Amino acid sequence: MKKTLILSLFLTLLLTFSDNYLRADFGIKAGVTYSFAGKDSPISNASDRSAAKVGLFYSFSISKSLSIQPEIYYAIKGTKYTPHRREDENVSLNYLEIPVLLNIHAAKNGVDFFIGPYIGFLVSHTEISLRQDWTKSGNKIYNVDFGISVGARLYFIRFLPLEIQFNNGFTRVIYDQNPFRKEYDKLHKNKTLSLIVNFIF
Repeated sequence: MKKTLILSLFLTLLLTFSDNYLRADFGIKAGVTYSFAGKDSPISNASDRSAAKVGLFYSFSISKSLSIQPEIYYAIKGTKYTPHRREDENVSLNYLEIPVLLNIHAAKNGVDFFIGPYIGFLVSHTEISLRQDWTKSGNKIYNVDFGISVGARLYFIRFLPLEIQFNNGFTRVIYDQNPFRKEYDKLHKNKTLSLIVNFIF
């Protein structure tokens, strides 16, 4: 009875604050992601790289100016590195990434701003010998990436908005198991800037 009462109250508040503007959108997203290596990365000779990002989203309004938008992506992050006396090689960190965004609608300007947390699960990564200086000896790659996503969505065309997105990872990607190299624990977190096209059905 108590749970039913709480659920009923929540739904009543949701409908009240929605001001009759409840709406849902579903679509696909695709774009390019630019990953920043960071000058202090434990990846030897690391530099920035670009890769692809594709996914799905579902957005539902909770008021005239706010909506919640869960998403799911296949996102390629990583870096470039230069092995000794060899050409640059790409290091790919491939994630299944799930953000939950709060959208703030500026309807008069045709612009949305958004912010929200994301979690990424490592699906695969480039296998490169440690002897080629991919990482410092003894390092390993974490399977989970957690951070925050912020950005803006521009509605030049209503069903085809363009999105600029910045993701800042809070968790380190690489963990140094050497107890005398603790300074590496704080290094090389995923930081990406993405340009994404949304297609709303």
